[in-house]
Amino acid sequence: MDAMTSRSKLLLVVPAVVAALTLTGCSVVDNVVDGAVGTAQEELGNGIRDTVDQALGGVGVTTNGELPPGFPTEDVPTITAGLVGGGSAPENGGWVVQYTLDDIAQLEEAGTLLADAGYTQVMQNVDANSGIGIYTGAYNVMLVASAEGDGTTMRYLVTPGTGQ
Repeated sequence: MDAMTSRSKLLLVVPAVVAALTLTGCSVVDNVVDGAVGTAQEELGNGIRDTVDQALGGVGVTTNGELPPGFPTEDVPTITAGLVGGGSAPENGGWVVQYTLDDIAQLEEAGTLLADAGYTQVMQNVDANSGIGIYTGAYNVMLVASAEGDGTTMRYLVTPGTGQ
């Protein structure tokens, strides 16, 4: 009877071990596939950005939560939350920066930062669903925002001012 008990235990343990190894194997395969897919997506994104840059004659594009190349950070203050990316024209001819915000009121916060940096507010109009602000100074800055679904999209459009 001891032999039968040992054999019964073995018959129960072997399938459990096989199942555990199978599940572990699936997890390893999933990790390898996820890594390969992530790498392919990154390479595709880099290829697209390079193609856009070449096709548009030196336009710089970012989609990684950073300001575009050459953006005048010392002269144009920007809000810190929600940066998606942007684009820059060749030879620092202008920039577009996009943010995803929680609230359209953050357009007013962006305008306050510009005013505090010495920019003159030419106009600002904000309601519950959209807003625009135009500022002049070292650069010309237009802020445009619109509520879209669960959030708000805001863009800085920046061009060299008359002193540039």
